[in-house]
Amino acid sequence: MTKIIDGIIGHAIGDAMGVPVEFKDRESLMYNPVTEMRRSYAGDKGTWSDDTSMEIATMDAFINNNGWNYDDIMINFGDWINDSRFTAHDYTFDVGRTCLTAIRNYLQKGTPALESGLDDIKSSGYVVDTLEASMWVVLKTDSYKESIIGSVNLGGDTDTIGAITGSMTGIIYGYKSIPEDWINNLARREYIEDLCNKFEQTLKQKCK
Repeated sequence: MTKIIDGIIGHAIGDAMGVPVEFKDRESLMYNPVTEMRRSYAGDKGTWSDDTSMEIATMDAFINNNGWNYDDIMINFGDWINDSRFTAHDYTFDVGRTCLTAIRNYLQKGTPALESGLDDIKSSGYVVDTLEASMWVVLKTDSYKESIIGSVNLGGDTDTIGAITGSMTGIIYGYKSIPEDWINNLARREYIEDLCNKFEQTLKQKCK
């Protein structure tokens, strides 16, 4: 397995592990901690959220354009929110308000792709908190499984914290370090892995 698959599958599984307990507080998770994959309001075990949807929509646009095309990325995002492309089970859920506003600005108002969300972005510590939580877990754990369990049990924005943590520890520890049952339960795993292979080939062609 390559580092691309390591990171992307690690990201998707971390996302899926966090979805069932998104926005639960840390105290409640101390009494009922996540230790394995769970079903959620969004579907079966292994269901991932907008974090993975937007990631694979971006990869798809890169592959189809042999490089970055921001208009095609925004079109893919529109297909995601309007037609449920790039989703785990053909329905869209958990779309962030800032992302939704930016996508609608592009689709409905014709705002240029790189300007469609600028006015809605707040320079708060929220994203910093998420990254800080993920980095703390990465530094305090010694395996992929331990990192994911540690990250989602912090509570709060658990799918995003799990996804960011999983992308890093997937690369650090590798695909083979991920529990087999987590891999087997991941929604659309074969599709994501195929996309990773195409993405890697496109990158290699760009680097020649």
